Amino acid sequence: MMINLVDPQAIRRALSDQALTQMAGQPIGCHYLRVKPGTSVWGEISGDFGDGLGRGWLYVHADPLKANKFRQRAERYGLPLLALGSGAIMGSMALDPALHRGWRVLRRRLSGEATTGWSLLKYRPGRRMVLRVEEQHGGSSLVRVLARCTPAYAAVVRLVHQAGLGAALQRMDTRHHIVSLQWLEGETAGSVPAERLEESLFAVARLHALHADGLDLPHYDASWFAQTLAQAERTLCWLLPALHHQVRRLTERLSAAVADSLNRPPGLVHGDFSADQIVWHARRPPRLIDVDRAGYGQPVMDIGSLLAVEMLQGNLRSLPALPYPALSAWVAYALLQRAAEPYRYGDESWQGALQARIQQAWAVLE
Repeated sequence: MMINLVDPQAIRRALSDQALTQMAGQPIGCHYLRVKPGTSVWGEISGDFGDGLGRGWLYVHADPLKANKFRQRAERYGLPLLALGSGAIMGSMALDPALHRGWRVLRRRLSGEATTGWSLLKYRPGRRMVLRVEEQHGGSSLVRVLARCTPAYAAVVRLVHQAGLGAALQRMDTRHHIVSLQWLEGETAGSVPAERLEESLFAVARLHALHADGLDLPHYDASWFAQTLAQAERTLCWLLPALHHQVRRLTERLSAAVADSLNRPPGLVHGDFSADQIVWHARRPPRLIDVDRAGYGQPVMDIGSLLAVEMLQGNLRSLPALPYPALSAWVAYALLQRAAEPYRYGDESWQGALQARIQQAWAVLE
């Protein structure tokens, strides 16, 4: 199979469920694509890969030789890779190039006497696996296998837990990037109920007030902002070249609008804050999860991220009056960062959806 990695529509056609099923000779579902235009594609897929997990990854590269090391690893582990042609392969979650070592270690533990069962909650190829593990003593753990896991992450988890905002750290294996956390009883939701928005903002404000000086965490500073904004611009212009000038004007406006806010002293931020990072409980304050992207930045970054997702879901039509500098610009930035999601998740009307998100970012900024 040869795929034109420069054409976004050609990529989507070649990697549709129907096309993959036909090429693989078995049912394959493609759920998410991460594209580096002209170079490579990573995909999250489902199918039968010989290990009973049913979850896997797809990889396409312009250079067919890049796939050879994956095939060799598969042969060593006795698991099949499905070759789709020159430079295109798919394989089991157990052979994920970034996560396979951690998964092998964790799988041995899951087969031991200390656990009674487990379920996969989330898998993002090359990034993370998230599982709920039932312990023999009757409790549960949230276990994450990450592409990267540092002692600083453990320090943040402990800090957030001590503040009553998150789960306790049970075990951390920095060599294999495995983290076990206390399972938080409660519920997560895709959106924040209108009557609980203030609680959500208060919870993340408490995180922002924590002192985490001296940790080796990411810096969400002016350089980071410029790089991520430029990447979003390149992606959107690749997907919708006819909107190149409109997208460029929007990113220029955003750069100017956030400049002053980026000059303020940074503090601890969540780094990926949205409704599904909050655990709700009827008798406890909300708690925060998934702090593996925590870093030093501006609190308004988290607020903008939360409000942008609520706007995309239609739960928020106008921004609340909040005392954060350049709030509308940070919401517009978060909208732009998520603008390509309809394409990545395989929405058949992704072009119209992308245009709508770009227009929404403009409307918020103005």
